[in-house]
Amino acid sequence: MAFLSGWSSKKTYHAIIATPAGIDDVIMGDMLFGALKAVIYGTVILLVIGALGLVQSPWALLIPPVLAVAGLFFAAISVSWIGLVPNIDSFNYFFSLFITPLFLFSGVFFPLSGMPAIVQKIAWFSPLYHLVNLTRGLVMGNAGASLAGDFIWLIAATVLIMPLPIYLLRRLIVK
Repeated sequence: MAFLSGWSSKKTYHAIIATPAGIDDVIMGDMLFGALKAVIYGTVILLVIGALGLVQSPWALLIPPVLAVAGLFFAAISVSWIGLVPNIDSFNYFFSLFITPLFLFSGVFFPLSGMPAIVQKIAWFSPLYHLVNLTRGLVMGNAGASLAGDFIWLIAATVLIMPLPIYLLRRLIVK
């Protein structure tokens, strides 16, 4: 997200759309770059935990495509935030209001089973909850229908959110 905010403050988007590339192409390219970074970082971590003998299943080979979808989702959320904030001082709210609660209520650091039932139900709406279930299940070899459901949820959420950043940034840049 900081990368994108630097782009907009330097009018890089404006310079790129002065070429034959359209605004939608630039926004999608930026989000695809975010997805690519997620795949690269996640694959490196997967290789490290594999070298340490912590990967218990060949199902872990399916993690990079999962990371691509999740990376695209989170890139779309980040780019949407850029289209919403009124000034650079508001960028930190993204982490305080969105990312931190996602990490706390998704099962990344501790299991949700120790949380109240209402928190467990709310966590189901978190994209990170589904990503944690997917990656943990694939690494541990617990592939099944519930993981397929998590992947379908992640794809559906990504497809639903994709038009939002394009709309918001088009509105912001083409004034």
